Amino acid sequence: MSKRPNSEDLSRTGHKPGLGWVEQFLGGSPESELAFLKQAMDDINLVQRRNKKTGGAKTEARAFHAKIHAGIDNAEYVVMDNIPYELQGGILVPGARYRTDVRLSSASGLIQPDTKGDLRGLAARVNTDLGPQDFLGTNAEQSHARNARQFVEFAKAASGSKALMFPRLIGNLGLSETVRMMRTVIGQVKRPIESLVTESYFSRSAYAFGDLAVKFKFTPNSSFSNKSEPSDSFLRDDLVIRLQKAPVVFDFQVQYFLNEAETPIEDGYALWASLPFTIAQLVLPQQDLLCQSARASSANVEDIEFNPWRTTKTIRPLGSLNRARRSVYPASVRLRKGR
Repeated sequence: MSKRPNSEDLSRTGHKPGLGWVEQFLGGSPESELAFLKQAMDDINLVQRRNKKTGGAKTEARAFHAKIHAGIDNAEYVVMDNIPYELQGGILVPGARYRTDVRLSSASGLIQPDTKGDLRGLAARVNTDLGPQDFLGTNAEQSHARNARQFVEFAKAASGSKALMFPRLIGNLGLSETVRMMRTVIGQVKRPIESLVTESYFSRSAYAFGDLAVKFKFTPNSSFSNKSEPSDSFLRDDLVIRLQKAPVVFDFQVQYFLNEAETPIEDGYALWASLPFTIAQLVLPQQDLLCQSARASSANVEDIEFNPWRTTKTIRPLGSLNRARRSVYPASVRLRKGR
């Protein structure tokens, strides 16, 4: 069972868990980071164009998470009655319930069979009176990239010539970081996955919930079991069967920032040492994903432009990986939708 931070956490931090964090700009200044972000928008569009060519598609797709397994518009985000007082505010009101749109996907920018190694994603749009709040997670706790620069360089290299990928990464990032990133990605995509609903989905980057820095994750809280035979669409087929039988529930958990050594804000590769605890649940109701109305709902969800910067006023993404997403997500959408 997850536990809330205790006096031991306080003694390790010297301050209240969640406080004492700072952000640092890429290159050491806002101007340096801004120059990088301007180039990053062009780089992500380049990745989309390369993926279009590689996949033989007619139009550019999402730069990442191109394949949708299900789009569900009748999910519910339910805030726990016992959410800690220090986290309360904005949409995080004890007992609050919000209709939520959920998109489950594969991480690649190419649409591939489910049997091909890949990461998976969960995007949730919580619809509230204060506006929409997007939470995006990936089923690997660590990012292969420590910061936004590494992420963009890896995306460019991976979408280009496979023969030149390794030397280009070494030239831009150095040998040791290239080897670390390659090992991380290979290990993550080779890990077998049986079902989308038995995976945990991690923010991987930090967020400010009010004044407190946290990471969040969706972790499974459903007991129904199923065994699907591997096929091009076995992850969707499995989800269809599970939701026909019972609701699917994920616990929405957070970890507090403790200090820069144990819970760094700017390093997406670092695992945080603090304990996770549940503050809400995401409930996918029992339903038939094959019926006509469910297919229409999926099409509507597919048209949603999920973005970690679509937030309510008390929640803000932190770190260079998130700050880059503020620029590159809209750039990707503009190209994909011909704007």
